This record gives sequence, structure tokens and C-alpha cells, in this order.
Amino acid sequence: MKYLRKTIIGALAILAMPTMVLGSGFLSNNYGDFYISEGVVYFRGTVAGVASTEFQPLTGSDRIVSTSESSLSGSIVDLYVDNQGVAVLTDRGSVYKLGTGSEGIFGGSPGTETNWRYAAGSIMSRVVAVEHTPGVGVVYQYANGTRTLTNADSDSQQYGSYINSEPIDKIVRTATQELAVMDNGNLYVGSSNSNMGQVGLSGTVKDIGVLGTSTMLALTDSGDLYTSTDGVNWSISNTSIAKFNMSQGKLFVVKSDGQVLSSDELVPVNYTAQGQVDSADAVTSIQETGDGVVAYVGNDLYSISADGSMSHYYTIMPTYDANGFDLFGLHRDTGTEFDPSGMTVNGNAYDSLGYDINGYNSDGYNVSGWSASSVNQETGTEFDANGLTIDGDEYDSRGFDINGLSANGVNESGFDIATYIHRDTGTEFDSNGLTIDGDIYDQYGYAVDGYNGDGFNRAGINSETGTEFDASGVSSDGDLYDADGYDSIGYNASGYDRDGYNTSGINGDGFYVTGVHSTTQSEFDTSGMTADGDEFDSNGLTQSGSVFGLDTLTVDDNAYGPDGRDYEGYDEGGFLADKVHKNGTVYDTDGYTADGWNEDGVFRDGARVKNGHLTKQFKIDHHVARESYFKTRVITAQLNPSGAAVKLGTFTVRNNSRDGFDLSMVSAQGGILQPDSVLDGEVPIPYSVNIKQTGSLGQGVDSVLTHASDALSNGQVSILSRAGSIVSSATDANFDLYVNANALGGALDMAGTYSDVLTLTYTDI
Repeated sequence: MKYLRKTIIGALAILAMPTMVLGSGFLSNNYGDFYISEGVVYFRGTVAGVASTEFQPLTGSDRIVSTSESSLSGSIVDLYVDNQGVAVLTDRGSVYKLGTGSEGIFGGSPGTETNWRYAAGSIMSRVVAVEHTPGVGVVYQYANGTRTLTNADSDSQQYGSYINSEPIDKIVRTATQELAVMDNGNLYVGSSNSNMGQVGLSGTVKDIGVLGTSTMLALTDSGDLYTSTDGVNWSISNTSIAKFNMSQGKLFVVKSDGQVLSSDELVPVNYTAQGQVDSADAVTSIQETGDGVVAYVGNDLYSISADGSMSHYYTIMPTYDANGFDLFGLHRDTGTEFDPSGMTVNGNAYDSLGYDINGYNSDGYNVSGWSASSVNQETGTEFDANGLTIDGDEYDSRGFDINGLSANGVNESGFDIATYIHRDTGTEFDSNGLTIDGDIYDQYGYAVDGYNGDGFNRAGINSETGTEFDASGVSSDGDLYDADGYDSIGYNASGYDRDGYNTSGINGDGFYVTGVHSTTQSEFDTSGMTADGDEFDSNGLTQSGSVFGLDTLTVDDNAYGPDGRDYEGYDEGGFLADKVHKNGTVYDTDGYTADGWNEDGVFRDGARVKNGHLTKQFKIDHHVARESYFKTRVITAQLNPSGAAVKLGTFTVRNNSRDGFDLSMVSAQGGILQPDSVLDGEVPIPYSVNIKQTGSLGQGVDSVLTHASDALSNGQVSILSRAGSIVSSATDANFDLYVNANALGGALDMAGTYSDVLTLTYTDI
């Protein structure tokens, strides 16, 4: 069962409007089910194309239906549903409706699926009560005592506060007549305020209603429910009735003993038992929903069925008694069966199951058989018969299971029984140097100091010699050679040490460590290569004494030697020492000699001349960028109700073209603020435009900065224009655009929505 903690409109709305009459709060129609909580309407069903199987907000900031609420003002205090739509009453005394065709029931402008539209009431003439007859119309009661009816002929559209000098308590609509009950319990029927006739019934009438479109209902203080279709002939339909209401075309009655009956007859005679409620006085409404018959009792909804059962259906807002307990015996502060002092709704220290606020019975054990100290009642240990602790865990407060092992498989001595690692030392040894088996050696044969019985550690190093060999020259695996193949002296089986030299200091290639070859006594072996396998010695020369190797490059892989010439004798410019180029002439491919002169006597730098000539040029340019710029900025779209001029925005013009530009303006409504409607007598409001300039206009540019409403009514007007055929200087100016409404006598304070659009057009000629 889903519970939604909300608060129904309460004291705030009643204090603000003493005569406000609240509705049933929970209603159903062909759209679905609706209720109000804290000024928000919730729905379950399909509204404006949005379907929801759970109650979701229809109004307010969290609404899931994208309906426009721009016209809604104030908090919602009452709700009315009809197959033509939905309507709400706000604490400001206004009614708004939603749904296509909803105006046929609630009046006002045409309704839509996505916009809340005004139906009735205002701050000046507030609606304080709405009597709704589904499928027929409504009666609006205003704060001044008058009432208006929707869908009525002109003679009966409005009622005063009295009928036959008696104060009216309630009026309801039928398709053709009105049914009214007075404060004194007298009943009247008629078709207008002037022809209401009194009906004589046995007893004082305390409530009235309409079933369908024409069946009138009247409930007396003696519990008799009367029906009539013409307002003249009345008969008793049922007795001992405490209250009644209609839903989905059915009549639901609650008898004084709490029995709920219903009838779907046009004139109810036969009734069907629907169920039983605990208290007839607590019932707000009975509704026919998609889930069956639902009663609104207190602040909760209850399902009722023909077998007489009543089960909780939905919580709109919890209902608490004087001690803070709700209908289920739960306290509002603790959310449990106990109040903050530990007592239940019945004043007991133990709940219905025999447990106190801390969950323990009189023997000190909770419902699971555990004490406050986590001892099991059956075993007397921290484990129950299944080997689990109070938390349902396999491990006690020390972290061990019933077998003495932790969750990680560590025993009480601190050893992991799978890896043999101790939790404190991180090794196979505890702090005393013993393993899980109480031995001084681990599973690999090493003691806590890391050495085995032969004195070798895990890396194969002997504790006595500090090498891979013991004092006798044997390694940890009993060999004369270590893992790299060297003996205790450092030589391998071939007689070479780790650096590759024999006892004579010569490596396998015949070189000493100094790089001198043992045979040639030079840095080169017999094949002309050094100890590094290179063709260059330490001086950068080959065996033949050349600075160039077989690849024609130096030892540093340069194409040119220390003298700046390559292996053929050419320098980087391609010249030999005799200044002849490799192309066979004294000039290179650019036409210059080795000394840098061409045939015209001009040096390579292009600036010096020897016995020749040199030509240079100067270029003249002039350029001014073309500028044609127009930008606007809107500041406000609202007029000042006092009538003072309002700056709508600013615009900037920059132009430096000789053929100039034009700037014009046009009013969409011809210089007037056009009202959206004339429902409240609205009339157009004329206005004028005044433009203030800062900056400079170009010479040859004319300006007209003031435009009256009459000028704007003739269409497009000019603001800036070219005076002649050319403009002789640049324009760089800023403008402020002001609007002054030409309205007198506080016209701007009167109701209405007005609008116009000013369009500025900049044209570069």
C-alpha cells in the first residue's frame, strides 16, 4: 500500500476567508481520480494527454502535466470535477477551469486541455462557495451574498442573499430549475429568483443535491432522504441517512450506523449495499473509482466492499489524535507505536506484540530471541542454533565464526589457514617466530630471519659469505656455479669473467680493457674495426687516417669534415678550393661566385654593388574598411502604470558609406496598444514614440526622432535617412527609444491585456 504524507488545506485558508466553504477534497470523473493537498491538486488517470497510474501533482511547480498556470493565482482550496473538465477555487476567490468544453459547465471563456482558464470571481468580487451539478452547471456564491448560475436563462442567472426574506444557505441547479435551502431549513423550488415556491416536507432540511440532471434530493435532520423530479411531488427514498453524495451518476448514502448504500436509478428507489464505514460523521465523500468504491474518511481513503469490510486504500495526510497517534496507532514524531516517552496509544510500555520501544520483551529479549548484549536466548552465546549472530552474520563481535575463523579465514592465533600468513606480521611467522604449525621454518624451509638450515636466504645469498656461495664455494642448489653460470671466483666454464675478460685481461675479440688490440697493438683489429665494432678510433679517424668512413660520413655522421669540405673536397656551397663549382663554372646554381658576387656586380645580400647596378621599388596603399552596423537591445516590454515615459530599449547605428542608409519604424497596431479582448470593457490606448540621440550623425543624414500616435497610424515612418545624393561624413550614434502612453484618468490601472510591436528596419543603400 502506498502512503503519501500530505496536508489538506486547513486553518490558513479559513482565516483568510471566513466564509470560504471547502469541498469534498476527493472526487472522481471520466478523467480519473482527484484530491487536494496543501494547495496542490493531485490526479490519477489521463489529463491533457498525460496518463498516470499513481497520484501525481496536476498543479504547482512539480506538476507532471505541462499545463499553463500563468493565470492561476493564490492557493487552491476546493476542487470540482465534471465529465466536461476540472475546476478549482483559490483562496483569492477566483475559479479556473481545465478541459475542452469545460466552459459549458463552469462558464467563462472557452476551455482548453493545456491552459487553466478563468471562469468566475476576482479580488473585488470573490467567490466563496461553488455548488456543482455534474453535466448541468454550477452556482457561484460571492462574498457579498449574491449568487450567479451558469447555463441558466436570463431570468434566473442571478440570486440575491434572500428568498422570501429568508437567508439562503445553499442553491443547486437542475436542467430546468433551482433547488434552494434556507438557513432555517425551509426548502424552495423555482426557475428564477422571483418565482421560488416553498416545499413542505416533514422535518427541517439540512442538505440538498441533484442526481443526474433533474432528480432533486433533500435530506432532513430526522434522516429522511426525499426525491422529486418536478419539485412539487416528493417521496421518501430512504431513511436513517446521515449524508449523501453523487459520483459517476450514482447516488451514495451513508446511514447513521455507517452502512454505505448506492443506487444507479434515475429516481432512487432500490439500493445496493456497498460496505460499512466506522463512523458516518467522519465520511467526507464516497466515490466510484476504477478500483471500486472508495470512502474519504478523515485524511485517508478506504476501500469498502459489499461484504462489509473497510480497508485502508491511500493516505493523503495522516490524522492524529490528541496524543499524536494516527489511525494506525503510529506516533507522528517517532513513526512507531510509541510516543517519545515510550508509551503506546493505549498508554502501555509494550506494543501489541509485547515489545517495548527498544524492541525487547519483559524477559529482555527481542522478537528474534536476542538480548541487548547480543546474547542468543536459545544458545546463551553470540551465535544462534544456525551459527549466526544477532546481525544475521556468521561472525561474532571479535570477528570469528562458530568454528573460530574470521571472514578472511584467519584463526584466533592470527593465521590465514589458506595462505599460512599471519595478519600482524604479513609473513608465515607470528611475533614469536613460529608458523601456523608451531615450527621455526615456513613451508619453504626458511626461518623468521629468512635463512634456511644451510644458511642461504630466499635470494640464494649465504649468511656467512654474503654471496651465492658458502665457504666451500658451493651455491644454494649444491652447484659450483651460480644462476648466471659463474663460480665463486667469478669465472665461467670458458674462463671469462662477468665483463668478458680472461685471466690475461683479453676478451674474446682480442682487445684489452684499454681498447688496444693484443695483436695489432692499435685501436683496430686485423679487419680495421675497433673494440666497439666501429671503423673510427677515439680520434675520429679510420684505420687509413681519413675522417670519412665507408658511408662518406664522419664519425658524427656529418657530410662535411673539420675543414668544411665533403669527402670529394666540395664546401657546403658546392665549391672546390680553387673556387670552381661542381657544375664546372665559377657560378653556383643561384648565379653567385664563391665570393658571393653575380655577373651584374651585385652581392648575395642584394644591397651591395661592385661595378654594377641594383633596382628597388616603393608601393603606395590606402584602405579604409567599410562599416555598416546596426544593433538593438531590449530593456523592457512593460509600460509604467503611472503613464510616465518608459525606455523600451536602445539601438546603435554606424555607417561610413557615401551612399548612406535608411532607418524606418512601423507599428503593428498603428500606434495604439490593442486589447486582447473586450470582456471587461477594454479600449485601445494610443501612445507616442520619442527617441534620444547621443553621438554624431553623418553630414547629409536627416533625423526624425519624435512620432505621435497619429503618425504611426499611417504605416511606416522614417527615423534616419539620406538628405541628398551622398553622405560626406561617417555616422556613429547611440539612441534611446521611449514610449509614452497617451492615457488619462488612470486608464493604465484598469484591467486588460494590451500589446503592440514596434519594428525597426535598417537598410544600407
